[in-house]
Amino acid sequence: MPDEPHDDPTGDDPAKGQNPFAGTPMEQIFAAMGGQGGQAPDLGALFGQMQRLFSGSGDGTVDFAVVKDVARHALSAAGPDPSPHSGQVGALDDAVRLAEGWLDRATEVPAAVTSTSAWSRADWVEQTIGTWEQVVAPIAEHVVGAMSEALPEEARAMAGPLLGILRQAGSAMFAQQIGQALSELAGEVVSSTDIGLPLAAAGHAALLPHNVAEFGDGLEIGAADVLLYVTLRECAHHRLFAHASWLRPAI
Repeated sequence: MPDEPHDDPTGDDPAKGQNPFAGTPMEQIFAAMGGQGGQAPDLGALFGQMQRLFSGSGDGTVDFAVVKDVARHALSAAGPDPSPHSGQVGALDDAVRLAEGWLDRATEVPAAVTSTSAWSRADWVEQTIGTWEQVVAPIAEHVVGAMSEALPEEARAMAGPLLGILRQAGSAMFAQQIGQALSELAGEVVSSTDIGLPLAAAGHAALLPHNVAEFGDGLEIGAADVLLYVTLRECAHHRLFAHASWLRPAI
């Protein structure tokens, strides 16, 4: 007599049996915290990350070392992030020389690129975090301060030391949000000036070859032409920021 079929509580997908959080909001939350496949992350790593988030001074400032740590953890969880190889570095150098030659003939604004780099996504976070701190920190500190100032005066008097905890929690929240946002940007940008801000040092042109390749997918244009287009934009941006010296500090 043949065996009677047994109900499979996990359905047809064996992966669901291994991940009890599949299809639930907890899957996305755990993935953001470093859990592989949306499963619960290592508790030691999770508590370590929480400790770093709440390790600020409590004065409302955002710790950008924590921001960088959050961004790098999110990038690691998002998938492979290969370092550029020598062939990509050489192709970038060639593209910069060609782009600068074309721009020399097209504009009177002098060349400004003095060095080049090929970055991975993690490199982009590492190399631009200082600029992001200058741009974002004043906004974050103002908002964190406003969270406590929004309380009525009587409530602030009653809260006392709890206001410091509130500011620290606000700082931790902003560090988490900024870190997540930077990790998402790192997966999309193709160069150091791609978003209109000069994120790298003056005169330093940087491209993300892996992102450039993804940008060119489906365009029916050769990879070399896509690289040249992105490089032209990068070099032109550097000329603009160098020629209009007031622009960088104004931004």
